[in-house]
Amino acid sequence: MRHTTRHPGIIDLDVDIGADAVDYNAIANQESLSSLETEMRKLEGEVKILDKLEYLKRHKEHLTSANTSTNVHVQNFARLSILSWSARGIWQIPHLCTYFKRKYLTDWFGCWSSIQLFYPFSLYPTLKSGVSKSFLKRPFQLQPMTLPSTRAIVIREHIVKWGVEGPDSGHRIFWLKGPAGVGKSAISQSCAEEFASRKRLAAAFFFSRPNQREDSQRLFTSISYQWASKRKPYAEILKSTIHDDPTIVDKELRHQFHHLFISPLQELVAKHEAIPERVVIIDGLDECAGVEAQQAIVQIVAASIRDHTTPFIWLICSRLEPHLVATFNSPEVSAVTHQEELMVSRAIDNEIAKYLTDELAKIGREHDLPVPWPHERDIGILINLSGGLFIYANTVIRFIGDRDSVGPEEQLRAVVSLATSVAKGSTEHPLSELDLFYLLIMQRIPVKILQTVQWILLATTIPNVHTDVKNSRQLLGLSSSQFDTACRTLHSVMKVEKNKIIFYHASFMDFIQDPQRSRKICIWKDSGLTLRTELTQRLQAVCNDPDIEPYWAYGNVVTGLFSLYSALPWDAAAFVALASINFEKMAMLWVHSGRVVPKSINALFSHIPQEDRSKIMWSCKDRDEDQFTWEVAQMPDDADWDRSYILGHGQHKCFCWYTPESFRLMPYRERPPAEQPIFNKVPRTFMQRIKFWRSPTFRRLVQQSRVLLLGGRT
Repeated sequence: MRHTTRHPGIIDLDVDIGADAVDYNAIANQESLSSLETEMRKLEGEVKILDKLEYLKRHKEHLTSANTSTNVHVQNFARLSILSWSARGIWQIPHLCTYFKRKYLTDWFGCWSSIQLFYPFSLYPTLKSGVSKSFLKRPFQLQPMTLPSTRAIVIREHIVKWGVEGPDSGHRIFWLKGPAGVGKSAISQSCAEEFASRKRLAAAFFFSRPNQREDSQRLFTSISYQWASKRKPYAEILKSTIHDDPTIVDKELRHQFHHLFISPLQELVAKHEAIPERVVIIDGLDECAGVEAQQAIVQIVAASIRDHTTPFIWLICSRLEPHLVATFNSPEVSAVTHQEELMVSRAIDNEIAKYLTDELAKIGREHDLPVPWPHERDIGILINLSGGLFIYANTVIRFIGDRDSVGPEEQLRAVVSLATSVAKGSTEHPLSELDLFYLLIMQRIPVKILQTVQWILLATTIPNVHTDVKNSRQLLGLSSSQFDTACRTLHSVMKVEKNKIIFYHASFMDFIQDPQRSRKICIWKDSGLTLRTELTQRLQAVCNDPDIEPYWAYGNVVTGLFSLYSALPWDAAAFVALASINFEKMAMLWVHSGRVVPKSINALFSHIPQEDRSKIMWSCKDRDEDQFTWEVAQMPDDADWDRSYILGHGQHKCFCWYTPESFRLMPYRERPPAEQPIFNKVPRTFMQRIKFWRSPTFRRLVQQSRVLLLGGRT
């Protein structure tokens, strides 16, 4: 189409579009085309233009489709990434809980922030984690609610008067001492309830070795938590102190005491805050882990009294252990201590007789037994067997009233029959009558499950397992019904409650671990050797099977073996079994378990004879660190070479790195050849790659690539 406009002084503009943009008349004159040929040439030009437009339209549709597809793929990738990272985060939560609990950063029931700032009494969760389930009463009822003797009642009244009216002569420590089973814990429990009712109790802490409440690091944190729950000004200062330095709970006991008590109380004094005198009760100090820790606690408390740095008066109950006797009798401690001894005495026979008569009458009514039951002669025998120990009478009642037994009458006859053994046997040990009764309990366990019962008791002594039911079952490979059936046979001395094994008294575990007292049924004799063999075979089976995946539950087996091999006698069978373990695979099992390698690894190194040690483990201290640059490059940053070990031999070794928090196992990595591409073994197919990514070989290649690329620590 042509538009022409003519005006003087105006430029003409011709615009041609489409087929008109070509001068077909000039082409016709040049090529001598007819009019028909010229029209055909015009149609050909228009067709070409239409083809180009159609191409552009298809190209636009293709780009639109590609853009939409890309957006969908990006969205799916984003969703998958969020899901995978969320799943990984959830998977890490149990391991983080384990780590924080080990570092005393959370309580037992969850992972929380280290400081809870929104509630004035929500202190550092570590303080709460060390508190007994109830500081007014032990989480298990050791003694009946009545005190065991008139002598105990007199002592209790003396303690209450001392705590309410205040000590005289500067004796701000009251040491109640005596042998096992005489009622010290019953007195301390009763006093705690009385002081609490009179608002004189600051805090109470009950140590218990068989129930794994023996960590000295939790004592002062527990006391400070309980005291802070009663004193808001102290709680505010304590919260600020812990917020500024969360490592207080990891410090040595003297530093803990200073930062948790002395400094905050001095700040309260500077603010002219009233600090009333209150009572702190520590029961079962002899069951605290470590002789040095027990002595340090007494010395720290005595020093605070001499220096007048705390307002507390302290009731401490314990057995007459030689190191505690020496500490309390030292000049600096004895000057501020009043001592009372609760002895084994037949003077309480009347109280024991009343208790036995009342409790047996209840059992008789529950089972519809004829009256009179039991005979007075039988009660007299039980009183003589008790020998002045109220714990004996208390355990006998649980034994006779066991609902899983053949009946109270048969149970009573079994106990009464012990009178003949007591008459014939030796009484060198002060708990000999109680030992005979514990022996009777173990002898009445069916032979088919006796070994299982012994293994369960042995498992409570293994680190990371202790009294946890789930860990015990995983270690021993028992089903829930098998575990419950075995535990019911020990109804008289322990119970299972809230996934925990709870012992009524420490004397039973003392008995079952002492070969002089428990004889053939000692858990460290045949049953210990059998369990060691069983766990070794399980570990060998899982380590020698290349197709098995590393399950976290096997971490309990690893820690259990470390403890058993370091505690049981060393023999040729132990050497052959331990030397045949694939330690590289074992380390992988441990890494996936999230468990802590027990300190018994040091005991194991000392326990292995020198001639056998080189084939099982050796100390890194005996090796020149400069000759192991590849191995040193794999060390954790906080590891100590001189205090670490290498376990195993040949190609199946592993490192046991020493770090301040614990030992860590790591598979031994051989130095890769420099000329060998480390990823030349990566499979090609998708399914092969999935399997390869889950294999130890892939983890080894990743580790090697980090070292090669970074040239240093991983």
